[in-house]
Amino acid sequence: MNSQEDQQRAMMEMQMLQQEVQKVEQEIVELEKRKIELEMVLSSLDEIKNQKGDGTLIPIGSGVFVKGKLTQKGKVLINIGADVVIEKTVVEAKKIIQKQSEGITGLQQKLESDLREFVNNVQQNTSRS
Repeated sequence: MNSQEDQQRAMMEMQMLQQEVQKVEQEIVELEKRKIELEMVLSSLDEIKNQKGDGTLIPIGSGVFVKGKLTQKGKVLINIGADVVIEKTVVEAKKIIQKQSEGITGLQQKLESDLREFVNNVQQNTSRS
């Protein structure tokens, strides 16, 4: 192989590595969004538990709410996957949400660690070339 082919191969490898880094960074961002959503759910569960009166505003998406009444303040329905919904107490629901949040935090930390290690390896390999 000549020098030009080596340079082209190295450039392609660098572009592929850059795309991989961007993909992992995007996954980290998506996990952060999910964590923020879970924090909002925890906050909402606290509001439900501590709410005075029956009336409330129920979000239906994009900043749109409907007025509603809570008939069971101590109970919520949770989707556990495959379109299966179960009833849990607010305390049980909070534990489930907190566990999910902890799992996301662990995954984020692992991805960030893997990304740092990956970038370090790329930098070491590039400096050797």
